[in-house]
Amino acid sequence: MTILKIKNPRTGAEDYEIMAPSEKELSAIAGRLRRAQPAWHALGAEGRAAVLLKFAEALAAHREDLIACLAQDTGRHFISAIEVDGSIGSIKRWAGSGGALIEDFKDSGRSQAMPNLAYKTNLRPYPLVGCISPWN
Repeated sequence: MTILKIKNPRTGAEDYEIMAPSEKELSAIAGRLRRAQPAWHALGAEGRAAVLLKFAEALAAHREDLIACLAQDTGRHFISAIEVDGSIGSIKRWAGSGGALIEDFKDSGRSQAMPNLAYKTNLRPYPLVGCISPWN
């Protein structure tokens, strides 16, 4: 593993380190997550919503710590609180409405703009994805 020294974006000081996995370790982690995908899909919308609601509860249980960490990095306590509370609220909202959105989905199978083009929508969770998100 490679040790990455993390700089506080507000102060420039190195305030912690993380152990970055090697390519082999990352590949093993990704493989394990991909193998778990069928079980995640099998939970159905209600089961996945229940897991997401537990995640929202865990975030809420650590709300103050999360806000403190964000505020330390950014110097913005009020906005950090909005970000944490907004994340919790969004998870709860989507977990509460996701199943209904899937149930109400109507798949006509034909494009109105191009009637000779048929399509099929497959409503299932995304497989493993990786994202690099900018700090700002």
